Amino acid sequence: MEPIENIMALGRSLVGAYTEDGRGLLPIRRIAGSVIDDCLLRSNDMSKRPRVLILSGLRGVGKTTILFQAIRDLTKAGIPQDDIIFVSMDRAAFSGSSIRDIVVNYERMRGRHLIDIGRPVFFFIDEAHYSDKWALQLKTLTDEAPNAVFVATGSSALELEISPDLARRSLSLHIHPLNFLEFLQIRSRGDRIDPLDHDAMNALFDRKDADSAFLAFEGSMERARPAMRKLGGYSPGSLEAYILKGGLPFSISMEDPYPLLYDTVRRIMEKDVPIAGDHDPGTLRELPRILGSIAPSPDISMNSIARDLEGMSVKTVRGVLDTLSRTGLIFEVGVMGGVKNTLRSDTRKYFATPSLGSCILRTMGRDPRDHMGNLAETSVVSLIHHRISGFFSLRYRKDRGSCDLIVCGPSGNVAVEVGFGKKQNGSTQLRRTMRESRCNYGILISDRDRPELSGNIIMVPIKEFLSL
Repeated sequence: MEPIENIMALGRSLVGAYTEDGRGLLPIRRIAGSVIDDCLLRSNDMSKRPRVLILSGLRGVGKTTILFQAIRDLTKAGIPQDDIIFVSMDRAAFSGSSIRDIVVNYERMRGRHLIDIGRPVFFFIDEAHYSDKWALQLKTLTDEAPNAVFVATGSSALELEISPDLARRSLSLHIHPLNFLEFLQIRSRGDRIDPLDHDAMNALFDRKDADSAFLAFEGSMERARPAMRKLGGYSPGSLEAYILKGGLPFSISMEDPYPLLYDTVRRIMEKDVPIAGDHDPGTLRELPRILGSIAPSPDISMNSIARDLEGMSVKTVRGVLDTLSRTGLIFEVGVMGGVKNTLRSDTRKYFATPSLGSCILRTMGRDPRDHMGNLAETSVVSLIHHRISGFFSLRYRKDRGSCDLIVCGPSGNVAVEVGFGKKQNGSTQLRRTMRESRCNYGILISDRDRPELSGNIIMVPIKEFLSL
């Protein structure tokens, strides 16, 4: 086992690398601020619960940076360095160390049990899923040491492994790709500007009529527009930069981010997929081709993927798509209708952020700018998928001439069409879908200058929608 002194020294040495660059301190995302505040709250009052924070999300979305920003702020608040431990379990796994081993080793170094230290001790556990039965370990350790606080990160599949016992004493936060406003904030390094809360997205879709939904959208944008102007959100080229490379924080400042974006995809295929699913080596070798089939259009069917891969069954393709969804790399939208029409083979397949689809297209030798219509659709649908509450579901109609998406919520259905690039206009598709799926109203998202209400259709600028 690696000495705990080495592990702690490594964690301290990485704080600067993860929280600042040549331009100064990296901006703190709103969700990072909540993690930091939560840790500081526990440092002052250990009666606060829960004592386990679980950060899950797509690889490359910024989870490790959030950990180090929390470590930096705890240190600034006067927490002793010996009371803050960072460990990456993918590194610790090489020596066979578990989370419990790290804690036991720490206690040996301090010469006493955690509970006898008498003040909060913070363990930041990166890539927790590399430690077998990590959830059970955390549950047991919090029972044994009420003064221990654990902040753990892992892939999107991490939440699926949380036991009921751990769920009662933990808080889970899913870290999403950036929205447009967060992208602008990180790119410009302006003053910290909190993005709108998720209620802004819910309010737009949870209405009985277009008039009240339009008022809700305008109310949200009154808060967001000054920030967008200040950060250059209405400048030419800003939207294209966001769609092509701005979904993940690390790629924003790079002139050519595609090699590192593809490296993120490669690591998901090599590290996360084998943990999230059970596939033979031959199937794993075909992952790049499966992703290449999805990148040009979300409408590719499982039968088409299987046919292109000669020899792979539709059942195997289905299993791969399920695994890719668990890693957070993609998500699927099912068909609107009865049981017969909602077979899992009938789905649209979207990347978690259009930046990853853009990266796959570039790797295939295609110019992503030739696919801006589909990439813009991905940006809209992924934002809704990530930010809308669990009371809503996303569907689409297979009929030719239907719109891109139907958001089904407590107040009824809302049709959504993205008219961008080669997919201009879209009001015809909206009206047809609204009629056939009994939608309360429709939302047309396009490259327009200002929002407008036209009957029961709300026309929204894509830049403003992507800031929700």
